[in-house]
Amino acid sequence: IISDNPLPLIKEVLKYHESVKRVTVVGANLELLKVIREYSDELDNCHGYAQSSNDSDSSSSSCWLDKRIDVVYNKSVEEWIAEFQEIEEHDRGENENCENRDQGNNNGACISVEDDDGDDDDDDDDDEDNISNEGDDNKMRDEFDVQFVDVPFSNSQKSNFLLSKAFHDELSLLEVDDEAILVVNAGYPPSMVDGTDGGGDSSSSISDDDTIIQSARDALLRELARTHALGGIDYEVVTVYDEPLSRPFPSAFIIGFKTENSLSNARFFRRNPAATDIDLANRLHPDSRFTINYDGPTHVQYTRPSRSWENWYCYHSSFGQGRQSCIGFLKSIKRKSMFVESQTEVRNDPIKVRGLYAVEDIPANRFISPDDAIWNLHIDEIEHRALLDFTKNYPDAKMYKALKDFFWMYGYEADTLGSTGWSVSLASNATFVNHACSKEEQNVASPTHWYLDNDGNWENFNPVISRREVMATVLITSTRDIKAGEEILQDYSSMVENRDVHP
Repeated sequence: IISDNPLPLIKEVLKYHESVKRVTVVGANLELLKVIREYSDELDNCHGYAQSSNDSDSSSSSCWLDKRIDVVYNKSVEEWIAEFQEIEEHDRGENENCENRDQGNNNGACISVEDDDGDDDDDDDDDEDNISNEGDDNKMRDEFDVQFVDVPFSNSQKSNFLLSKAFHDELSLLEVDDEAILVVNAGYPPSMVDGTDGGGDSSSSISDDDTIIQSARDALLRELARTHALGGIDYEVVTVYDEPLSRPFPSAFIIGFKTENSLSNARFFRRNPAATDIDLANRLHPDSRFTINYDGPTHVQYTRPSRSWENWYCYHSSFGQGRQSCIGFLKSIKRKSMFVESQTEVRNDPIKVRGLYAVEDIPANRFISPDDAIWNLHIDEIEHRALLDFTKNYPDAKMYKALKDFFWMYGYEADTLGSTGWSVSLASNATFVNHACSKEEQNVASPTHWYLDNDGNWENFNPVISRREVMATVLITSTRDIKAGEEILQDYSSMVENRDVHP
């Protein structure tokens, strides 16, 4: 947690009593915390679930004194990052020495870290001994599952640093693995009018500092989603959400997932609110108060950016302005003439059994069987994995195997920004679109060009697509003019992205 005032965050995090092993706090304003703990003790009250740092005092209810809290005292965020940069330089030098030794040039030491028992440190030993509330100058590089950056909007200099690419380049090196999550609380959602920051309430005006910080936040969003090859930080999935109940405090949040196929990404984008509610019941300490603002239905709202973010994205020249997701997809789904339904029919075929055919000429770039976006069955990736495990554990449950086969044989992966898992046509003629055996035969496809930027690169951040993920993953469009009587054909190989997982 990187925050001036981490107490509210600490109180909520510690409720997840079994899964939280350590919370490192950086950049806390100790004078502010002293006042808060003295005059607003409810924010420091973790009664029933605090783990006392003093074994003889098991009754302590202080969140701040919980033994899992590792406070980096006497270091600003800048100093903390500088320390890790120093470690990085040191490690880089040692790696070069090791490479030289391996190449027969033994002019440097190659150091192997060992446990107390002398064995190589290849296991995941408990590292609680590294936790220190004394803020020692320990030179060990930490690694984190979740990084929460609380950006103050009262200090433009500090805010700009916390939103800078240089800072997040270093922060990304501290992620434990590809399952790690970045959360940045920064400012307010954009205005519905002109795409500028909406401010703390409807009557607030935007100060010069707010404008500067908003520009820094916009720049961070670009860098988080930009690939390493293009000089970015390279989170494969970046999204934004709003929490109106947190106002007048900053209510806009950025979330980054390192990989699209990560379990953390799949769990975040579950569509069933009951999954989150049951998770909370299982993970929260029974003596803690339930989360105040957060529950399953609220989480579902977090998975889709608000309309203001969509407008901001298409308004912003550095993001969606002029891109196909805004000028193509978003405009097309609002025009009745772009949807083709009555111009197709299902016909019997002696070999293919059935097929979908055009009964009138269909121009290019029209949506084919748009009701497929309405009448489709979807299971997210977590549900899909559960179904696979169920059919493996109960092979004689034939109907469940048939359900799995139904998705695999007639469905398609619905993986895009804001969506994971599989979808299949439930009651739509689109299910009768047969496979095109060549590029010449193919005349419909999923319009993936909606997901590309102006340079043809796949977008890792796009509120238009993640807000309307069903239409973006389900709809198919005509790739060329289709003549009346022509069969509508699609390349099935495009329906499965990861064939190693889903052959």
